[in-house]
Amino acid sequence: RNRCVAGAFALCLPAAIFAQQITPADVDRWSAEPYTERYTTMIFVVHPIMAREFQTFYSTKYPEMTCESCHGDDAEQRRWEMPSAHLDALDPNALPAPGSSPEIDFMYDVVTPLMSRLIDNPLKQTGHSDGVSCFSCHVEKNS
Repeated sequence: RNRCVAGAFALCLPAAIFAQQITPADVDRWSAEPYTERYTTMIFVVHPIMAREFQTFYSTKYPEMTCESCHGDDAEQRRWEMPSAHLDALDPNALPAPGSSPEIDFMYDVVTPLMSRLIDNPLKQTGHSDGVSCFSCHVEKNS
């Protein structure tokens, strides 16, 4: 069964992408992908789905997310590399606790695991250097 996401165009994805088991990262598959593959995945998979998730969370009439929402205004010059200093820097020794706000819970419960599934790169596990985590998007704040 497919799940369809409407945007500038209709996008249907296999339902399996939303039901994948999230496992610890053994390898960083995303970084190993060629630039054109990552770019295509971002444009046709990640952006439309994440835009709808943020639209739902913030209760906006239309999706307001753009590429620059995450990547920043200088994204093209940086070839869309992440993490981005455009987003709030996070202190790895003082991350917000789950339950501390609805937005934090949205990041922990929806954004991070969904991003892991969409780019087919497992969540980071303690002791592993690869995988999707808060620091896939946010730079580390110098303590």
